[in-house]
Amino acid sequence: MKKILLSILLIGAAAFSLQSCGDDDNDIFDKSAAVRIDEAVAETKALLVSSPNGWMMHYYTGREYTGGGFTMFVKFDGSKAHASSDIAADVNMVSTSSYDVIKDQGPVLTFNTYNEILHFLAQPYQGDVDGEEGDYEFIVQKITDDAIYLKGKKFGNKFVMTRVPESLNWADYLTELNNVDKATASVYLVQYNGQLVDSLIIDRDAHNAQLTSQTETTPYCYVPGGIEFHTALTTLGGHAFEKINLTDATSSTFSDPTGTLEFVKCTDEGFNLDVADFAGEWTMTYTNISNRTVTDKIVFESYDEYLGKQSHTILRGTFSYSGMARADIGPSSSLENAAGDYNLFLMYDNRTGKFMFSHYSTSADPTEKFDYLIFVGASIDAEGYFGFNQVQFKYQPATGNLVIDGPNNGFAYLNSYIDEDGDDGIALRFYGLDIKELKRVK
Repeated sequence: MKKILLSILLIGAAAFSLQSCGDDDNDIFDKSAAVRIDEAVAETKALLVSSPNGWMMHYYTGREYTGGGFTMFVKFDGSKAHASSDIAADVNMVSTSSYDVIKDQGPVLTFNTYNEILHFLAQPYQGDVDGEEGDYEFIVQKITDDAIYLKGKKFGNKFVMTRVPESLNWADYLTELNNVDKATASVYLVQYNGQLVDSLIIDRDAHNAQLTSQTETTPYCYVPGGIEFHTALTTLGGHAFEKINLTDATSSTFSDPTGTLEFVKCTDEGFNLDVADFAGEWTMTYTNISNRTVTDKIVFESYDEYLGKQSHTILRGTFSYSGMARADIGPSSSLENAAGDYNLFLMYDNRTGKFMFSHYSTSADPTEKFDYLIFVGASIDAEGYFGFNQVQFKYQPATGNLVIDGPNNGFAYLNSYIDEDGDDGIALRFYGLDIKELKRVK
């Protein structure tokens, strides 16, 4: 009997469903779907321009919030969007572009001409089509008088734009955020009642953070007087926090809003170094490809990670090489003069307190014999075989120099090539071995 009754109910439900599909959706809504979307687009456009001082949002990059967090101001007029952000070094920088609200399955806010600020985190790079994994098209999910709820169309992160009070000055607000950034260190000891319960790593370039007891990072945004995390962090001691307040800018000390957790700057040797202090002229002594001991110059300068904003962990170097290079590998290889200035990057790893030459460094060949060159760490084993990794250094406070730390104590510039049979390969251009230290020029 139960099976018969169930069959009757299923048949009845199917018949009702078919009838509903056959009717116009005006039987459920007063207006058609097309009209409702047109009205939603018009309502969103009207709301965007209704705020004379624009809108503010915390903008998150990376799929599932694996990137960083940044503060964006955007003001809309009839056809243009004007944007400012803490990704730019200049708090007065305003970038203007066109925008529109278009129809999809609902309203979509799109910035449809290039905006230096709004598109910066969404632009692709060579070998990385997704770049910082930011969006410039946003699905409008909900609107209220003072808030617009958005979802990135490509990467799916959610944002809330809130109406900016007319009394708030964008540049003054961004200056407050920059002041917090300047007072923020990279490595903190998390203390509860004076006892160490965890450590917090803050990546000031990427704008994300991680407790050393956890494996995942979370993005953060600077706010006036502190740092706000996208996801709550829980220490090894079980204490959770979503925001920390700057309590002493001189000592870079923070606390959670309850005052029970204190974040004290780590002073262990090698940690919380200011990479800007390592800019300037250095020398590197090593054995070159002709088996001669030479000393060449490297000049390090600041590197702009974002729009005019200097990186906290990267220095760009110009290496003045003075020796020879092999034009190829094998019996036909020949030594040629390769003297010239080559690019490399010195990177500071705030998690380990060590410096390293980045093997992602690329350089135009000043001799114009190859299209480009790649810098890698190098070492030779007892049998004469090359090993490639990173050249790593540690800071030596007594001398102010950077001393080799690790098994790789040399470098190589490599160039990719295609031989006459069409096969890819790597041609070794030149190398240096037995580096002891990078010595600062006084």
